[in-house]
Amino acid sequence: MRTTPPRFGETRPFLDDISTRWAIVGDPIQFVMRYAPAIERYLHAIVRDPSVAEEIIQDFVVKMLDRRFDRAAPGGGRFRSYLKQAIRNAVREHFRRRRPESLPDDMLAEYAVDAAAVSAAERAWADEWRSCLLERAWQSLELRQRRSPGARYFEALRATADHPELASTALAALLSDRCGRPVSAATCRQWLSRGRRLMAECVWDETAATLEHPHPADVRDELASLGLMEFVRGYLPDHAG
Repeated sequence: MRTTPPRFGETRPFLDDISTRWAIVGDPIQFVMRYAPAIERYLHAIVRDPSVAEEIIQDFVVKMLDRRFDRAAPGGGRFRSYLKQAIRNAVREHFRRRRPESLPDDMLAEYAVDAAAVSAAERAWADEWRSCLLERAWQSLELRQRRSPGARYFEALRATADHPELASTALAALLSDRCGRPVSAATCRQWLSRGRRLMAECVWDETAATLEHPHPADVRDELASLGLMEFVRGYLPDHAG
C-alpha cells in the first residue's frame, strides 16, 4: 500500500475515474454508477463480515436512489469527507436497526476488523482521492493543450513524469520521436515550464471543485492535507491567494 505521496505527475486508476464534484450528489443515478465500487471497497475495509458489508451497500444504494443525500457537509464542505461520513452513518444505521439500543460513537470498532485495518482503510481512501485529483488534472491539462495547436506541454510533462531520469537533451529526443518533428532542448524546457504552471492550475481547480465553498485558504488546506501542496508550491495560479 502506498504510504508516501505520489510524484508530481504520477497517476493511477482509482475510484473508477469518477468525478469528485459536489454537483454529483444531486444526481443519484450518476452517483451510484460512479461511486458504488469505491463505497464497496471502503465498507469491506471497515466491516468484518462480507455478507453484512454487502447488505449495507445495498441499503445505501437504495437510500441514495430513493431519497438522495441532504447537503449537510462535514469536514468544512469537503466532498471526500462528506461521502466517507455518509458511508459510516450507513453502517451505524444498519446496526441500530439490528440492535435498537443506543450505540456508542466508537461502535464501528465492534464490527470492524482491527484498528490497524481501519486506519489502513482511511489512508487508502485519502490515497485514492489524491490520485483522483491528479488524474483529473492530467485530463484537464490535455484538454488545454488541444486548444493550443503546436504546443506540447502536456506531452513534455507526461514524458518527464514517466522518465524522471532523462535530462533535457534526452527528453527532447524522446519528444521529437513522439511529435514527429525536431524538438530542441530549449523548446522542451519551455514546454516543461509552461506545463508545470498549467498543471498546478489544474490541480488547484480540481481540488477547489471538491469543496462546497472553495475559499483559497480552504483549497490550500485541502492540498496540504492530501500531500499535494509541495508539488504545486511555486506554480500556484494568481487566484490561489
